[in-house]
Amino acid sequence: MNEIDVFKLACKLGFDVRGAQLNNNLNSLIIVNENCDIIPGFNSNKVIAYNCKKDINIKRNSVGILLNEYITAKSEQDNVYMANTNEDSNPIIDINLLALKCFQKGFIKRKKDIKRLYKKMY
Repeated sequence: MNEIDVFKLACKLGFDVRGAQLNNNLNSLIIVNENCDIIPGFNSNKVIAYNCKKDINIKRNSVGILLNEYITAKSEQDNVYMANTNEDSNPIIDINLLALKCFQKGFIKRKKDIKRLYKKMY
C-alpha cells in the first residue's frame, strides 16, 4: 500500500490544515482548543500550519509528528488544549502507523474511512 496522505488524515480528524510562512527553523505548528467551537480566524478549533517554504517530505513528516502529539493527548483527556511547534530536529514518523493508531483509538470509526485516505490501494 502507498503511504497515507497525512493532510487528508488531519482534515478527517477535524483540523484546519494550511500552509504558512513560518520562521526557517519551524516546520509546522499546532493549536488546539477543544473547549471552544472555533479558533478565531480559522475554520476549526484545531489548526495545523506547515511551513510552505519547506520540502514536501518535511511538510508531511512535521504534520504527522504534530498529529501524533494530538492523538496521544486525546487518548488521555476528552478536551485537548495545546499549542506546540515542530522544529528541524524532529525524527521521522511512519504515517501509516499513525493512521492505524487513529483507527485503533477510535478517532477514525470505519475501516473504509482509513482506506479513503490512501491514494491507491495495492
